[in-house]
Amino acid sequence: MKTSWKMRGRMGLLAALLFGSLCAAAPSRADEYIAPTLPDLLRTLIRFGAIDITDNDVIDEYAMTFECKVFARYYEDEFKWRDVRPALRESIRQNVAEWPTSYKYDTKFQLDRYDFKDKMYHIIGDPTRHHVNVFLVYEKDSLPVCGGYKVKILPSSFRLILEESVYFPGIPLSEADAQLLLQHMKEANNPERFVYARFNIRVNQVPKMFRTKNEPQGKKGHLHQGRPEEPVHMNARLDAVEFYEDQERTKLIYTYTP
Repeated sequence: MKTSWKMRGRMGLLAALLFGSLCAAAPSRADEYIAPTLPDLLRTLIRFGAIDITDNDVIDEYAMTFECKVFARYYEDEFKWRDVRPALRESIRQNVAEWPTSYKYDTKFQLDRYDFKDKMYHIIGDPTRHHVNVFLVYEKDSLPVCGGYKVKILPSSFRLILEESVYFPGIPLSEADAQLLLQHMKEANNPERFVYARFNIRVNQVPKMFRTKNEPQGKKGHLHQGRPEEPVHMNARLDAVEFYEDQERTKLIYTYTP
């Protein structure tokens, strides 16, 4: 059976999009703890099926965010764009298993004087800071713009919610190690005794997102999980909290595992 020029064109476009996406894709980072960015968080939503990519508005804004050159080139011609959408969906299906599920959340704590009884540096300040289960990992007012069009329906704020609150009173160290840490802080001109923490968190489920109708216009609004004004809720588990001497997080002091 002969293939029409139109079908060959669609197949060529599909191949070009898939080839470009696969070549541009980073190595698998599904198990690597990465800094939260809007593109990666959106990929995580798609990986867990929270976003319906069969929705044409969703796939259009996906293209604006991840394939701006393709969007700018083809979107104004609705006949060509009709052929691009299935290629984008196929590209997602081929790459989604490699998209991230694990994130790192960085913060700092201040240590109190060494407790010789408990053999520990206790943490100073509000105990809720080290007795938590919610992390607002990304929040931004503006969304990407591509080809004169602005992303409107995709989310722009995200929080990770742990299965259970995590509590750690401080950093347990032997007297010798505690004295050595104190000496390092003096040498680093760190009289406030700050330590730099990294929470390693793995997403394990994301509730489905949906769109509600905007009654005055009769159109569907932006994506949410029940309350449009709230950040996206991503269920997760804590794998570890690492404490470091330095802001660059190269000198590990202690690792807490729940």
